Amino acid sequence: MYALKNKSILSMAVAMAVSTSAYANDNVIEEVTVTAKPTSYANNVIEPAMLEQQSSVSSVLSVIDNLPGISINEGDAFGGDDWSTTITMLVLVLTQTNSN
Repeated sequence: MYALKNKSILSMAVAMAVSTSAYANDNVIEEVTVTAKPTSYANNVIEPAMLEQQSSVSSVLSVIDNLPGISINEGDAFGGDDWSTTITMLVLVLTQTNSN
C-alpha cells in the first residue's frame, strides 16, 4: 500500500510538472519526426522440392531441419520419441543506433 501511495504521489507530481511547462509554452510547438522501416527477422519458406527430398515415412521435423539456422535432434530414427527430441534455433539480433 505504501509503494502504491508513493507511485501515486510521484505520478501526480510528474503530471503537474509537465502540465505547467506545457501551459507556460503555449505558443511553442516542437516538431518531432519519427521514421521507421519494417523489419523481419526470420522468414523461411519450405519449397516443394524440399518436401520431395524427404522419404514418405519421415516426420515433418526432417523438413524443418533443412531450414537455415534450425537444428533438430530426434530421439529415434522416425521421430516417435517426442520427449528426447530437441529443436535448436540460431537467433542473431543486430541493432543499429543512428544519431544525427
